[in-house]
Amino acid sequence: MSSGFMVELPLSRSDEDGHYSVLKTITKAIVQDFRTLVLTNPGERVMDANFGVGMRRFLFEQNNEQTLSSIDSRIRSQAKTYIPAIRINSINFVRTENSPAVDPNYVGVKIDFTIEPLKARQVLDILVS
Repeated sequence: MSSGFMVELPLSRSDEDGHYSVLKTITKAIVQDFRTLVLTNPGERVMDANFGVGMRRFLFEQNNEQTLSSIDSRIRSQAKTYIPAIRINSINFVRTENSPAVDPNYVGVKIDFTIEPLKARQVLDILVS
């Protein structure tokens, strides 16, 4: 059994790691934590009702600049509070003609960020439906 930082989500069986796959690098662990932060709804995390961006709650909002600005602001404030080791470089919303994100039942976001202590630049793509 190899050691790791945390269990990889979604859970999957691993003969190499033992019962479940584990994340073996700090970078992968931070990316998974950030994805969890963005997808968790406020109030969903036990003992911390403020944790989470709650991307799914924006699905039925107007698809306009005000809503996109609210999502951007929420992502930045949550990251600053819960994962201060990252710096967000840019947040872009998926709105191309050939993308399912044009459908009002989708919210797509691409977040370019840097894990400051490691100087590791990463991109997190999320498409929520």
